[in-house]
Amino acid sequence: MFKTNVHNRTDMTKAVKMQYLMSKLTDRALSVTAGVPPTEDNYDIIFDALVEKYNDKRVIASHYLDTLFSYKPIRTESSVQLGNFVDKFGATVAALRALDIDIGEFILFYLANSKLDEETRRAFETSLVEEMPTFKKLLEFLSSRTKMLSRVNPGPSNSSHSKGDSFSNSYKRPGPHTFLVKKDLGSSSSCPSYYGNSQITCILCNKNHFIAKCEQFLHLSPKDRYVIVKQHALCVNCLCPNHRAYECVKKIQCGVCKLKHNSLLHFQSKQVESKQVELNHASNDSGNSQVCACTPELTGNAAGTTVLLSTVKVLVKNSNLELHPMRFILDSGSMVNILTKDAANFLNLSLKPNSSHIKGINSNSSKVYGQVKFDFSSRFDTRINYTVQALVVDSIVEKLPTQPVDYLKLHHLKNIRLADDEFMYPCKIDGILGAQVYPHLLENSSIVSEENQPIALATKLGYVIMGNAPILNMVNMVDTHHSNNNDLLESDSLCMFQRASLDQMNSQLCKFWELENIISKKDVKLSPEEKECEKIYIDGVSRDSQGIYSVPLPFKEDPKKLGDSFHIACKRFLNLERKLETSNELKQNYNSAVKELIDRKFMVLSEDQSKTNGYFIPCHLVVRLDKASSKFRVVYDASCKTNTGLSLNDLLHTGPKLYTDLLGVLLNFRLFEHALNGDIAKMFLNIKLLPDYWKYQIILWRFSTDDKLMVYELRVVIFGTSASPYLAQRTVHKLVEDEQSRFPLAGKLISQSLYMDDCVISFLKKEDAIKFYQEVVAMFSSGGFKFTKWSSNCKEILSQIPVEDRLSELISWSENNFSHKILGMSWNTTQDCLFFDIDKIEGPCTKRGILSSILSVFDPMGLIAPVVLFVKLLIKEMWQIKLGWDDTPPQSIVNLWNVFLQEMHLLKGLTFPRHISVFENCTFELIGFSDASQKGYGAVVYSRVTCSDGSVLTSLICSRSRVSPAKTESIPRLELCALVLLSDVIDFVVNTYNSRYKIENVFCFTDSSVALCWVSSSPHLWNVFVANRVSRVQQKVNVEKIFHINGEDNPADCLSRGLLPSQLVAHELWFSGPPWLKTNFENWPIKNYSSFKSETVPEKKANVVLIGTNGPSENYLLDCFNKMVSWNSILKVMVFILRFTKKLKPPSSVNFVSAEDLNLAELFVMKIIQSHHFAEDLDKIKKGSMCSSAMKKLCPFLDKDDVLRVGGRLGNSQQDYDYQHPILLPSKCKVVELLIDYVHRKNFHTGPHLLLSLLRQKYWILNGRNLTKKVFHKCNLCFIHNPKFVYPKMGELPSSRVLGVKPFLNTACDYLGPINITLSGKRGQRSQKAYICLFICLATKALHLEVVSDLSTAVFINALKRFLARRGPVKTILSDNGTNFVGAKNQLNEIYKLLESENYKEQFSYELAEYRIQWIFNPPSAPHFGGLFESNVKSFKTHLLKVIGSQLLSYEELSTLTCLLENLLNSRPLCQIHSDPTDGEMLTPNHFLKLTSLQCIPALDVVDCKSGRLTRFQLIDQIYQHFWKKWSNEYLSTLQVREKWFSDSRPILPGTVVLIKQENTAPCNWLKGVITEVFPGKDSIPRVAMVKTIKGSYKRPICKLAPLPTQ
Repeated sequence: MFKTNVHNRTDMTKAVKMQYLMSKLTDRALSVTAGVPPTEDNYDIIFDALVEKYNDKRVIASHYLDTLFSYKPIRTESSVQLGNFVDKFGATVAALRALDIDIGEFILFYLANSKLDEETRRAFETSLVEEMPTFKKLLEFLSSRTKMLSRVNPGPSNSSHSKGDSFSNSYKRPGPHTFLVKKDLGSSSSCPSYYGNSQITCILCNKNHFIAKCEQFLHLSPKDRYVIVKQHALCVNCLCPNHRAYECVKKIQCGVCKLKHNSLLHFQSKQVESKQVELNHASNDSGNSQVCACTPELTGNAAGTTVLLSTVKVLVKNSNLELHPMRFILDSGSMVNILTKDAANFLNLSLKPNSSHIKGINSNSSKVYGQVKFDFSSRFDTRINYTVQALVVDSIVEKLPTQPVDYLKLHHLKNIRLADDEFMYPCKIDGILGAQVYPHLLENSSIVSEENQPIALATKLGYVIMGNAPILNMVNMVDTHHSNNNDLLESDSLCMFQRASLDQMNSQLCKFWELENIISKKDVKLSPEEKECEKIYIDGVSRDSQGIYSVPLPFKEDPKKLGDSFHIACKRFLNLERKLETSNELKQNYNSAVKELIDRKFMVLSEDQSKTNGYFIPCHLVVRLDKASSKFRVVYDASCKTNTGLSLNDLLHTGPKLYTDLLGVLLNFRLFEHALNGDIAKMFLNIKLLPDYWKYQIILWRFSTDDKLMVYELRVVIFGTSASPYLAQRTVHKLVEDEQSRFPLAGKLISQSLYMDDCVISFLKKEDAIKFYQEVVAMFSSGGFKFTKWSSNCKEILSQIPVEDRLSELISWSENNFSHKILGMSWNTTQDCLFFDIDKIEGPCTKRGILSSILSVFDPMGLIAPVVLFVKLLIKEMWQIKLGWDDTPPQSIVNLWNVFLQEMHLLKGLTFPRHISVFENCTFELIGFSDASQKGYGAVVYSRVTCSDGSVLTSLICSRSRVSPAKTESIPRLELCALVLLSDVIDFVVNTYNSRYKIENVFCFTDSSVALCWVSSSPHLWNVFVANRVSRVQQKVNVEKIFHINGEDNPADCLSRGLLPSQLVAHELWFSGPPWLKTNFENWPIKNYSSFKSETVPEKKANVVLIGTNGPSENYLLDCFNKMVSWNSILKVMVFILRFTKKLKPPSSVNFVSAEDLNLAELFVMKIIQSHHFAEDLDKIKKGSMCSSAMKKLCPFLDKDDVLRVGGRLGNSQQDYDYQHPILLPSKCKVVELLIDYVHRKNFHTGPHLLLSLLRQKYWILNGRNLTKKVFHKCNLCFIHNPKFVYPKMGELPSSRVLGVKPFLNTACDYLGPINITLSGKRGQRSQKAYICLFICLATKALHLEVVSDLSTAVFINALKRFLARRGPVKTILSDNGTNFVGAKNQLNEIYKLLESENYKEQFSYELAEYRIQWIFNPPSAPHFGGLFESNVKSFKTHLLKVIGSQLLSYEELSTLTCLLENLLNSRPLCQIHSDPTDGEMLTPNHFLKLTSLQCIPALDVVDCKSGRLTRFQLIDQIYQHFWKKWSNEYLSTLQVREKWFSDSRPILPGTVVLIKQENTAPCNWLKGVITEVFPGKDSIPRVAMVKTIKGSYKRPICKLAPLPTQ
């Protein structure tokens, strides 16, 4: 490419070529030029040196073969991958063939050479003389080499062995491994296999044994052993002779330090022996200290050590394919690649959703924002590049290393190419390259120091440094660099790529004091993954004849990714078996559970007992003695990883959450008198799995250790897979959908009463409960499910349930006091009350202990919320003083916690009625209270039921509390937050109960008058914080039902401060509300908003004072409209403004806009426009005076809507009112232009005349004709169908047109034709095409015509030779881009290369080579650039057609006629013919052709000399020069005038979107592109541009480009 574009060019000096060459050299290629000055004279030297070094066919061929053999195989068929294969593989093979070598022979050599050891390859390279080695030569060399080695090392009987033997032994196929642990570290693995030979002689004692077994050697100290090994040149790794440690192929590590040397040679330097790193103390500090990467050990001012992790710097491509350096950790312990969020944003990478979790130490997970894909390459060689996918996280680690490293002490790392040249400085980390990339980067070499310093491992990215390293002296470093970074002074941190797990716990704790938490029953939209899971279920689910459902496993990835799971499952089963053997009871229960699975055919013996594919699931036994049934349950571990690192759960969708809200289920349970509770027995196991998925649920089992291990298939949905809860819930929903018509009552109520496999509900009538029970049992029985463990508070209902299905019969309880767990709470069915069965809390008084204790109290309805808040406040106090998770809090907190623990038993005596007293024919009302303090805020809801006898009953329903935020807020703001919380709770309860029983009234109470005033007023009056929350309250509750009460009557007061258990038990107000709730509403001590209207309320928005000025008024609404892009958007915005200002009625739907709304909005927009543009005229019309002269002719008037209209003269016509009196509009208004554009588009892009006619049917626009034309010309679509081109100012004539030089020195060339001719005049000759090649002198317009037989390059070369032979040498040739001309130029370049060679210059004269031709091409599709020769082509054609007509000429006749026409055309006068006969003969091109010779010889200027004084030769020169003087005086001046394109046009700049004119094609089909570059002439006016389109880039003249108008 460089040779073609630069080196071979003759119009470029060597100085310019040198500049191009040096700009393209980098790295090693640039080092070739070191010491050679980059001057013009040294260009050939540098170029030849580069060619000699890099034009190595063998290296190039090897690179191509590397590319072919390393090409990754295609896994799945696709057009993209096959296309990439054709492009890359085909291009590489073509390039390999172009090297002109014996490919087959070289491939054999390449394969054979790659199998040899390094030393043999080096010896073969030394023996080479030829450039390209062959396989035959290699075999001959290896044969001679083998003989030589056999003479030097005859065989294994000698005491020394060749490296070749060692190499071959190291690559034997491994057999079965046996892992042994021996005390003698030296002899465990150090002895090679061939040292077992009895002929081995110890180099120390000369006995027949290996040196590692020599007693004398073992009695020496490690340092003395090392000296012996070095003296005898033994390998420090395997203790064998004839090779070094870095060449050793034995995989041996020291048993002490794990470095690559023998354990017998391990010794510690004084520096290392004096330091013992103990990490146990790090775990004792449980405060806020960060776990970090390094363990610096500092004593005073002495420098310690740190641990370096392997970091690399790579070049990463951003979205624009630009390379940016970034720093990564190379981590073989990471299963994924990771990129920080900041790095992903900087690279502008597209983020794809990903639901993965990154887990670290203690299985703490980090948030993953998504997944990205990026390319990175080596800093040293961009050809080494990789494409990886990475998970995006917030951050990885602060900086690595955490301490600066003393690089001056690392002498062994000098002069090597480092992957991270700043590994010694603490810098940020952009990501992690994990185990997916790690093995592909690693190379087989390393640099090890003997002083316990870091190791340098070779990778394709350079050497990475890892291990212990000395750190800089802290005091000196701070003094030298004046560092203010306190992080550098931390000396007690270790880095593990994850902040301490405390971050996660702290984030969870934040939920206790969130400012607000919204309870919503809105449907959650499914994510794409959940939609895919739903589709898999719907497409795969089936139901057999017995009604049992079979479902698929919803795989989100290909299950073929599962690797070998048999071995891990077998190992886990053997461990389980050993555990069962320790307990006979446990073993019997487990065997019984498995036997039940087999008996019920949930678990079936596999037909193929030898298979190991599929997925084998380990299992274990879960014991739940508190369960009424299924106390022993087999649970399966589908999260067990296979050898590919993936488990079954990793590949399964979890599916959308289909559970009914727990609080809603419990609220329904408490609503009515008759309660009912049941359970679906073995819900998961009653759902079958489709046969295609059995192979993914395989387990190993045997009942006795004497039995053979058998393979079983689990053919049902099991516990342990991530998709099981979804499959179970979805199947229940499917059953309800299918059977709802048969069981209407159950179908209506089961969805709101079922939580997982528990059914919890209450009924107003016993009959309804019994019917519901019967329908539910029948419905689920039809689907293969069985409802059991039924319980109820009504004996009549229980009597309808079989005894074996009653829960009370399954558990031994007292009939008078039967209670059991129900959705986490305890229910006494006999007394029909709810209570809390709280276990004794034991644990330390720490933040961790207190949090775990309170989380064990399950209170979904908030019945004991004041007690829970008390503990939350303790945790908040510890949080505020930044106490560690396991630190002991202050004594005041310890005392309060001890009191709380002592009183916890009091909560067991608390009971809450299950039934909230809603009976038939009663009045049901909801009462809500809210309160707040600086500690917290809360809301509580009560039921108020008025019975038919007039009695009133109140009950506590539910409550919610929140800890106040850490940022201090005012009490009124917190009271408002409490009201928001109350509105959320009330809204949830109302939505839950409304479908079951009518709620007559809802009342809300607060003890804050400020909050009451806020919510009772419009939100726009208040500041943002208040306005947002007021709006939410008003959406949920009726503000007219919100009242103010006294603080002592507010039961929510305890929700804002917290209570101890003893205080809650004695707090009667909490359990039933204030006593006045049981009286009539008129007697309630409450106040409404009207009582506080006159009070001053805070948080009110500041009043805006508008000050009028004498200047022109600004219409801000019109300014807003001017920024919009369409007429429709203006109308819609106006509609919403009118709705907001109450000028339009609110619609049934928020987004619905009617035609009436649009009409009214249009009138308002018209009035806004007129009030701004016609302000003076409107004032005059209102006053009855004469309006402006521009509007007099229209007789304007104001209609009933105050819209200015045209009076006109059509009042008596039968047209519409709008046509008779159109609305008057200005011309200089952006909104009016949008209106015209709207009408233009609506009427199919009509022309300006029809467009104006359509507009005047409703609007009269001043100067409308010009405005419609303006809008029409701005329309891109209309412009595309009728484009307008830009014509730059005609440029100056080139020097070749205006300089007086020898004719044809500057020549233009073109072709014309074809012309049908015969080769001879004989009869029967077949006609064929001929062409005329036209050469024209650019200065004198002289023509030279040649007849050619075709348009090929060879024929043109012959015509050019004839032209040169007759007209003399040519300096430049101008032509268009015809392929024949391009080929001729390429061929001439090869000729000039020959002329410039040294051999040619020695034999032929140098002057001849100086007359070389420079070829100039006009831009593509620009015939006007060659107007001179194009016009002569036209003249020739005119005369030719007039002479021959349709006559068929022979070749000779055409040649003769061409010569005659050439003479005729050369006789045309160059300038205008004068009528004066004394002016002399007119100047023609022939005047210049007749007196010229083939070689132009210089002559003296004799134009002004008298002819009598001249010789004959000088007289001829005078005549010739007279012609040139006449040419200058008469002809040249006629070229002065520009006939067209004489004015400057709008300049076209890069980035302009244009249409490219294409001849014979409709404008709508022209290519559209963007100008990327313009090429200005000497006058700085561009006339040619480069246009980028979807089909490529084109160079075109600007006059063929039409810029789109809207730019």
